[in-house]
Parts: sequence; structure tokens; C-alpha cells
Amino acid sequence: MALLASVPSYFSTSLLPGLVLTIYLWIKNCRIFKKKNVFWLTFFLISGVIALFLSVGRSGYVVLFLFMIYLILEHICIFIKNKKFNVRLIIFIFIFLLGFSLLFYVFSKRHHGIDVFENIFESTGFFTKRKASFTDRLNAGYDTFKVFLNHPIIGVSLGGIPAGRGELVGTIVTSQSVAKVFEGMIVIIEVLAASGIFGFIFFILYFLKLLVKPLFEDNMILKALVISLIFGFIILQFNQNIQRLYFWLHISVLSMFYSVYGKGKERFMKLKSFW
Repeated sequence: MALLASVPSYFSTSLLPGLVLTIYLWIKNCRIFKKKNVFWLTFFLISGVIALFLSVGRSGYVVLFLFMIYLILEHICIFIKNKKFNVRLIIFIFIFLLGFSLLFYVFSKRHHGIDVFENIFESTGFFTKRKASFTDRLNAGYDTFKVFLNHPIIGVSLGGIPAGRGELVGTIVTSQSVAKVFEGMIVIIEVLAASGIFGFIFFILYFLKLLVKPLFEDNMILKALVISLIFGFIILQFNQNIQRLYFWLHISVLSMFYSVYGKGKERFMKLKSFW
């Protein structure tokens, strides 16, 4: 609860990959929802969506909305090919929009209208007169890119980014508190500055290998793990870093599942109706 109240962006970032995974499997009518796990999976799905709304984590709202757009586009393509509607997708979109509207209405009534509206959009620069924090983040990302330009081949390592940013403004980073001020921003640029071109090439190749091939395998859970990792990486860009434990835990689960699936593919195909 302390995490939910004090750092909503961290909470929504840790919650969203699992939420995307569960929503995708539910919409695809995966049979794990028809087994003994249905109660706990449904409970996690409903409580996860509610928690994301209540966290007021704007990055979570944005990425969940992008995920909804992806689902709509994917099922438009499926409808064009098979001429079939996905009723569960329609239900999810309806519940998503209705839930967001009801929560906004309830809180706006409780807090006299526009206050909650401004709280949700504060620091974005939209609909309010307050300073947009995403501008500061973009500037920090630009400074991180400058660090890369100063050390383009090998990079400065993740720990060297605060010192590199501090050097740009004539500040010597000598403590953790000062390093926090000059930490990297926008994860993909942070990795570029830390690894340089040489290391960044291997980083990209690793993630292409991790994502592309499993995405086209005929396994629903494997595809759901890949899609949830992609959206987890997107939300990671806003105000996080590449060292988040839940991000690498997700990668380890995906890697393990794909390894087991690859070694026993014939057996998995026999169980295709389950997956």
C-alpha cells in the first residue's frame, strides 16, 4: 500500500506485464480459465484492473490503452480473415471504459469536480496549467544521449551515466543522493549510453532472438508472455531503468517456457487444445 500511495508509476510498471498477460489469455479464451485456477485468475484480473485505476499511475493508463488498441487491431485482422467477432474483447473494452468512467465520476464528485481530473493529468501538461514533468524527463533523456555521444563505442556502463550527466553541467557525482539527480532516463537510451554501439548491438540481437521467434510459435501462452514483455518494456521507458527485477523475472519465465516448449514441441502440440 505504501508503494501504491507514494510511487504510483513503480506500482503500475510492476503490475502491468502480469495484467496484460492475464487479459490476453482471458480474451483468447485460454483453457486455463476453465480449470481449477479460474477463481484466482479472475480475481487477479479484476483486482489488477481496479488497482491500476486507483494507483493514478498515468504511464499505466497510457500503456493499457495502447494494449487495448493493439487488441482491437489484431482482432480486426482476424475478423477480416475469419469473419468472427471476439465477444470477450468487446466485454473487456466495455468494462474498461465503463470502469474508468465510473471511477472518475465517483472521485470527481467526492473531490468537487475538476480536482481529481487535474490530479490525474498533473505533470503531463495536458488540461492543466502545471509544469509538465515529461518535459523534464525528455530533457534528461536528451542529456543521457549526450553521454552516449561522448562515449559512443564502448559506453560508460550503467553506473557511469550519473557521472556522465553530471559532467555535462560541471557537477562531480560523489554520493548516491547526487547520483539520483543525474540518473539516466528513457531506458533504451540509457542502455545505449551504458553499452555504447558495440554492446547495444548485442542487446538488440538478444531481444530480437527472445521476442521474434517465440511470437510466431503456435502456442497461446508463449505468445502472451512475449506480448506482455513488449508492453512491459514500453512502460519501462517512462521513469524506470533496465535493472528492474520484475522485468528480468519476466524474461527468465519466458526463456524457461520457450526452452521447455522447444525441447518438447511434439508433446506440446498434442496438448494444443489446452494451450
